[in-house]
Amino acid sequence: MRRIRSPEFRQPGGEDRGRLPSSHLDRIEGSSRTRGAPATHQQGGLLWDDQNKLNDRVKATEEMMNEMTLQVKTLMQKIARMDTDLKTLAIKVDNAKSRSRQHNIRLGQEKGYSYYSAVHNTHSRLDYFLPSADILPKITMAEYQARGISDHPPLLMLVSLGPRPPGKEWRMQTWRLQNMKVVEELEQGTQYYFTENKGSVQSLVVLSEAYKATIRGEIIAGEVGERRHREK
Repeated sequence: MRRIRSPEFRQPGGEDRGRLPSSHLDRIEGSSRTRGAPATHQQGGLLWDDQNKLNDRVKATEEMMNEMTLQVKTLMQKIARMDTDLKTLAIKVDNAKSRSRQHNIRLGQEKGYSYYSAVHNTHSRLDYFLPSADILPKITMAEYQARGISDHPPLLMLVSLGPRPPGKEWRMQTWRLQNMKVVEELEQGTQYYFTENKGSVQSLVVLSEAYKATIRGEIIAGEVGERRHREK
């Protein structure tokens, strides 16, 4: 607040008539500041209200940047999930190429049919092998066989898997056979297996191969149990 020095406030009889004394003006300025009137004095080159506005803008900018960072992280996670979904979809597409040129080549030059409908007098190919893309080059032959009792003829496919990769073969640790307890457990397991599965299958090859897998699982379980017992 500036002091009033306009001539229209001066009246005859003295220069101080019509003007407020300077002491009164100082009192008015002091009471205005105490009552919460907007401060107009400068501090550090910036007004207090401008400083508050600047702080609010900085705070709002920080909140906006945090929100944008969170959205970017969410977007990156979605992209990673989409990449995984695309890879899974590609695998499914490779597995579902039952009518592709590669399958037809391995089914021979002549088309085979797996089902004949007497009602509609039509042939259909309803039975398929669905190999994955890495198995396709290893298929040497695939063809429909002659139909027997069933209304669907069997489909035969030969796959050349090649030699087994080194390090993938399982071998029994023969030193365990020196333990008579292990030998007795294997004998009991063998007798139990053939007793329970007697007459279940007609092919002895299937029965013996299943026995190998069963007894191998029991041997591995025994080795793991002994190893854990030694580690305690």
